[in-house]
Amino acid sequence: MKEKTNITIIPAEPGYTTVYINEEDQCVEIGLPVIAWSIETISSDYDLRHFVTPITLSDYHNNNALAGTLSPKGNIVTIYGECFKDIPTFEKYRFKRIFK
Repeated sequence: MKEKTNITIIPAEPGYTTVYINEEDQCVEIGLPVIAWSIETISSDYDLRHFVTPITLSDYHNNNALAGTLSPKGNIVTIYGECFKDIPTFEKYRFKRIFK
């Protein structure tokens, strides 16, 4: 069976922002507020996958790579689904892995 894709856009609760990796300065930068979420569902007879992407008012992010989102409580969820308790913990993990 052919894959079927469905995209749903839902409003974001206030307080979520994007976070980006600044490779030059080896730090995480706070991006723009998330105003909505795009939820893409891809299904077939044998598989079901979901991808959640933050939507902001602009895609501008100083050529830094999107890392994930920062919650109102300070937690970070990466684009790969990894969870970190705060920015310093995420930076320590991320830059130790990338720049070592």
